[in-house]
Amino acid sequence: MRLGTRSVLFGIHQPLWHGPTVWAAYHKLYGREAFSMPVIVACFVHDLGYFSCKSMDGPDGVEHPRLGARIMHRLFDKPCDKCECARALGYWEDLRHDYKWHDFALYHSRSMAVKDKAPRFSKLCVADKLALSMTPWWFYIPIATLTGEIKEYMAAAVSSGHLSNLAGKYEWFVWGTAHMQTWAERNKDNAKPLRRKAA
Repeated sequence: MRLGTRSVLFGIHQPLWHGPTVWAAYHKLYGREAFSMPVIVACFVHDLGYFSCKSMDGPDGVEHPRLGARIMHRLFDKPCDKCECARALGYWEDLRHDYKWHDFALYHSRSMAVKDKAPRFSKLCVADKLALSMTPWWFYIPIATLTGEIKEYMAAAVSSGHLSNLAGKYEWFVWGTAHMQTWAERNKDNAKPLRRKAA
């Protein structure tokens, strides 16, 4: 079973526990906005694209936001019956000209925002990063260890120079929590809802 599949089924990105922590983080950051139905759904579906990925941050893992974006586009963006832009982009048959919620989910990934040259990441991105601090270490570390995800996360922290290669899992978690809290606090006002129309 691939790493991304394990993550979605019983690991860090399992919607039954990742969804509520992202929602709690969104509520902490943006208050009443968290009660919007599209925001609630996005908290649960944004990482489903990890399913079948070989790695979390490899070439396939980087593309994971696209599935959640398509789901949000289908459910919440307004239909358009006058053009074929959406079909040309490879989405479902009913045509949609509005990409607000599509982009809300797609750009929860900073790397995807950079790749697409988007003007900014979405508010969901900030909440997704803060969600680590909403998860207790005694829950996060065992399930991340069970799936094997934590090896990739720790290796990334070591290769970027943030941690020693002698650091343990708990030390990584403490660093990661502090790092993400600081980033979220600094960027919560830099992430604004995007409203993009099909060209």
